[in-house]
Amino acid sequence: MLTRPTFWVVLFLLAWITLIIVQISLGMGAAPDGR
Repeated sequence: MLTRPTFWVVLFLLAWITLIIVQISLGMGAAPDGR
């Protein structure tokens, strides 16, 4: 189950998308002046 390459690809994509969303949210919330 854990040896399937597809599992790790999906897990990596989910982690990457989550990281991007978090950074965008923090960027808009912490720097509303566009810094």
